[in-house]
Amino acid sequence: MMLLMPRRKPDRELAASYGVPVAQRSVPPGTWDAERVLEALHDWTRLVGRPPAEYEWSPARARDRGRAGAAERWAREYPRWPGAATVARYHGTWRAALLAAGLPGGRAPFELSLNERVEAARRMYAAGVRASVIATELDVKASTVGCYLRASLCDCGRNWTVKGPRCSECAREEMSQIAAARRPRWDRQGVIAALRRWTRLERQPPSSEAWLGGRHAHGRWAREYPRWPSTAVVNSRFGSWNAAMAAARLPVTPYACTDEEVIDALRADARRLGRTPTLEDWRVRGPSVPGIGAVVRHFGSWNAGLRAAGLELTHEVGIWTPERVLAALRRDAMRRGRTPVREEWSRATRSRPNAGTVEKLFGSWNAGLRVAGLAPNSEPDKWTETSVLEALRRLERQLGRQPTSSDLTRPPPGYPNVAVIRRKLGSWGAACWKLGWHAEQRVISTDEQMLEALRTAADELGAEFAHEEYKAISTARGWPSANAITARFGSWNRAREMAGLPVVRPLQRGWTREQLIRALRAAARRLGGTPMARDWNRLAADLAWPHSATVARRLGAGSWERAIEEAGLTPRRSAWTAEQMTALIRADAYRRGRPPREHEWKTRDPSRPSSHQVKALFGSWNAALIEAGLETYRPAA
Repeated sequence: MMLLMPRRKPDRELAASYGVPVAQRSVPPGTWDAERVLEALHDWTRLVGRPPAEYEWSPARARDRGRAGAAERWAREYPRWPGAATVARYHGTWRAALLAAGLPGGRAPFELSLNERVEAARRMYAAGVRASVIATELDVKASTVGCYLRASLCDCGRNWTVKGPRCSECAREEMSQIAAARRPRWDRQGVIAALRRWTRLERQPPSSEAWLGGRHAHGRWAREYPRWPSTAVVNSRFGSWNAAMAAARLPVTPYACTDEEVIDALRADARRLGRTPTLEDWRVRGPSVPGIGAVVRHFGSWNAGLRAAGLELTHEVGIWTPERVLAALRRDAMRRGRTPVREEWSRATRSRPNAGTVEKLFGSWNAGLRVAGLAPNSEPDKWTETSVLEALRRLERQLGRQPTSSDLTRPPPGYPNVAVIRRKLGSWGAACWKLGWHAEQRVISTDEQMLEALRTAADELGAEFAHEEYKAISTARGWPSANAITARFGSWNRAREMAGLPVVRPLQRGWTREQLIRALRAAARRLGGTPMARDWNRLAADLAWPHSATVARRLGAGSWERAIEEAGLTPRRSAWTAEQMTALIRADAYRRGRPPREHEWKTRDPSRPSSHQVKALFGSWNAALIEAGLETYRPAA
C-alpha cells in the first residue's frame, strides 16, 4: 500500500547546505482579488488556447504528479499569474473558479459534504437504485459512485475516506503535528545563542528588521528559516529587542528618535505618498530617518505604529470590524452563488473570519447574514414537534431500546437535547406518550428505600463498591440515583455509613506544596521555559495534574505569577511597556472619537495588550486613561 507523505515547505537550510537555490515567491498584499484571478484565467486561456490545469499553476503539485515541466511557464512568468492556492483562497476550489470565469471544466462546489455524499450513495444503492441514477442525483460521475461505495471509515471514526488510509482532517492534523515538531521552541538561552551565531556569520549583530517573519521575511532569515527566531519571538522572550541584545552581550543601539518623531515620520510619508505607507515603502529609507525597526521598537508592531499615527491600516490580521465581516459575507455569497452556511466558516482564512467572530459581533450567525442582506440558511430553531419525534424514533432504532432522558442530556449530532424536547412537547413524559413508549414515573424515594438500595448494591457488587459502579446499574435496577442519594444525605460516604456499609476512603486529591513545585519545575523543563497558565492546563489535561487555578490558590494566594516565583522560576512578564500601552490607547481613542472602554479591550488581539494587562501595569483602567491624557468615564478614586 502506498503511503501518503504530507507535503511540507522546502527545508531552506538543508537546501542551502547543498548549494541548491530555493525559490522565494511573494507579491505585495492587495495584488490579487477575486476579479483579477478571473482575468488571469481568461488571459491564460487566450494565450494557450485552453484553461489552465490546477497543477500548471502550482509547481509543487506538478512535481507530485511527475510533471514538473508543466508549471515551467507559470514559474517563468511569475508574478503574472496567481498560484493555485491564491485561486482557491478567493473562489473556494479550482473548478469553482473556472465556473465563475465561464470556462470549460468548471463546476459549483458540492452542496453535500463528502460524508453526506458517501452515505447517500450507500443508502440509495442498498435500496436498489442503479449507480447511474445515483450519479445523476449526486451530480458526479458513475465511477465516482463506485468510489463512494468502496469507501472506508477513517481510523478516527468521524469521516469516510475515498483515497488513502486517512481522511483530510486527520491528514491536516498530522501535517500540523509534523510542522510543530520541526519548529523549534525558543527559550531565552536559545534566542541568545541565535543572536551570537548570527553575529559571527554576518560579522555584525542582527537588527529587528532583519528578523521580521511571515510575509515580510527577507534575506538570510527567510532563506534559513526556521534556523532563526523572529523579531516577535525575541520581543516576547525579553520584552524588547534591545533587552535581548543586552542579554546576549551584543552592542545595543540606543533609540535615536522619540515616539512623536516616529509618528511625524509616518504622517509625513503618508502625505507624500497620498496613502498609508507600507513596510515595503520603508525598506529603502536611509539610516538618518526612522525606519521599520524604530516603529516596531517604539510601538510593538507596524500596525500599532500606524494606529498611533492615526493612519488607516493597509493589512490588518486578526481584527474584524462589523463592516469588514459583512463585506466578507457578501463576497463569499457571491463566490458560492448562495448564502454560506456556518460550517463552511468553521476556520478563519486571510479573506474572512470564522463563524465565532460573526456570532460575537452580531449575536448569532443568522443575525449576521440578515445584516449583510443575505437570506438565513436555516431557521433559528430547526426543531419542530414532528422532527423531534422522528429523531427519537431514529435514536430508538440505533440503540435497539427505548432511549432515556439521560441519553439526550448530551445527544450525538443530529438529535435534540432534553431541553428542546421539553420546549416542543411539554415534557419527557409527553414525548414518551406520543411515541407509545413506557414513560418513567418520577418517584421520590424515602430514606429507607435509598439505604436499602445501597445494601442491595453491596450484595451484588461487593461491600466496597464505587460511586461510579452504582451509577452504571442504578437505572436498569430501578434504584434511586446516586445524585439523589448524595443530595439527601449530604455526601456519599454519609449515606454508606447510615446503610451500615464501610466508608470508602476518597482518592487522594490534595497535592502538597512540594508536589506542586516539582510539577511546575518539570513543566518548565518540558516546555523549555516558564509555563504560562494556559501551557500548564494543556499539560495538566494529559498528565492528570491539578488545574492552574488550584496551583495559583495553593502556592500563590490566587496569583499564578506568585506561584511561579514560589517554585523558583522567573515569571514571564508582559512584553508591553507603559509607553506602548498609552500610545495604543490614544490611537484607539482617536479612531473611536472617545476614550475606549475596558470591555472593548477584553478580547484577544495580537496587536495590542488586553485590558487585564493594562490594569496589571497601571492599577486600574481609569488610571491608564489618565496616564494617556484622556477623560475617564467615572471619577477615579
